Amino acid sequence: PKVDIDSKRKGGILFKIERYRAKVIPDLSPEDPNFSVSAITDKEAYRIGDEVKLIMEASMDAHLTVFSIAPDGSAALYLPNRFQKDAFVFGNDVSYFPDQYTQKIFTMRAKKTEGFRLPTDELFLVVATKSNYIFDDRRKSFVYYTDMLAINRWLMKIPRNERAEAFATFRVRE
Repeated sequence: PKVDIDSKRKGGILFKIERYRAKVIPDLSPEDPNFSVSAITDKEAYRIGDEVKLIMEASMDAHLTVFSIAPDGSAALYLPNRFQKDAFVFGNDVSYFPDQYTQKIFTMRAKKTEGFRLPTDELFLVVATKSNYIFDDRRKSFVYYTDMLAINRWLMKIPRNERAEAFATFRVRE
């Protein structure tokens, strides 16, 4: 619910509840047992300002999409980006983000999520797809900010046998 303070009623509280209707269609397509992706960070915990590196590996040739997800549910699309429009990787090759080329223009740094006490747990969502499924073409900067609802809508458009997902978690502390 949305909560507002009504100044006309001496601090009375107004609630506005919005309802949404959705038709849920289950994805019954089988997963490809030979298609997987793994993701880890180079450390389990980082201090604020530390550089964060993501290490990924797909079991077969794939296009990678990388999101960073904060404790408040906000998300950022890191890969692909305006400099690396197609994050294609060969199967069973280890990939790093940022890699040696991206690192010259961009570094990922651990930061505190506003409104949350440290330590906090954050994560990366890595999606590997057999074909290039573009999340959003409106990227004008290196990082494109979004939310989990948009990510889930995008994921539901990709058949399960065409995608694999992995999470890499890490802790941010002072």
